Amino acid sequence: MTTSSPSSPHGPGSSRPNGSSVPSPPLPNVTGGLLLSGTEHPGFFDSAWNPAFFAPSFHSAGFADWGRAHTWEVEVGSIPAARATAVSESEWAQHGLRRRRVSRTGLRAFARRLLPTLNAAFAQLPYYTQISRAQLQSQMAGLPALMDPALVLDIVGSDEPEAAPSRCFTLVIPDPVPILRRHGGRLGPRAILELVINRRRLRDAVLIIQGTDPRFQGQGILSLVIRDLNAGLAAGGYRRLRVTFIAEDNPASAAVFERSGGRVLHELTFLDRHLTAASTPVPLEEHGR
Repeated sequence: MTTSSPSSPHGPGSSRPNGSSVPSPPLPNVTGGLLLSGTEHPGFFDSAWNPAFFAPSFHSAGFADWGRAHTWEVEVGSIPAARATAVSESEWAQHGLRRRRVSRTGLRAFARRLLPTLNAAFAQLPYYTQISRAQLQSQMAGLPALMDPALVLDIVGSDEPEAAPSRCFTLVIPDPVPILRRHGGRLGPRAILELVINRRRLRDAVLIIQGTDPRFQGQGILSLVIRDLNAGLAAGGYRRLRVTFIAEDNPASAAVFERSGGRVLHELTFLDRHLTAASTPVPLEEHGR
């Protein structure tokens, strides 16, 4: 979960043991990716950004693209009315579902419920690594000060207990980039205080993550969730929703935002480079021999 802007300073690419490399993200959480196009658009929370010259520089150094993806942007005022009508409790019940409301104090419990669904939903994607509860809690630290409860959806079966894992969830937050930039990208005490005071003035939102339990995919749950989310965005006076990267091998997720009138904002990729014995760096302990 990161941020950036065209005017932000960016570090060099950070190498990894397998030879892959991505530009270093400038803000608190960890997000990878190299922008191939759309660099004229600023980054947003939990997204990568880099100058246009980065991509040809990496390619000329022998790096190959891997796992292409896109970020998306949806203008809230342009969402078709049929896709921005709130889902009533009775309509949820008709589908054998209910929406659990998530408060700021209930965010930790929400994280526990979504974790098994998150890991199951993304298990088949080649770039995903299973995460632990501690890792998820760390990534969500500070969000209670920022979140808008109307934009967090947690769907469960009508008759399932309160602690049951989510069947489908969506985590959307107001985009804190304008405030974080004033604090050098650090979500420290001063930044959190400013977020608490000014969060109602943040008019852009970011979809951090969404997921559907594979056992319940193909039943139209996500379409209902996005409809309810769109209604919450409109009711909250948000201008646009930006969506963190969706891989090209996950077209079903992209279609949800396309049907809401969304458009691709950035094209990005991860990078891979095969290292031969001659190109392998000398271990640190061998320097000076």
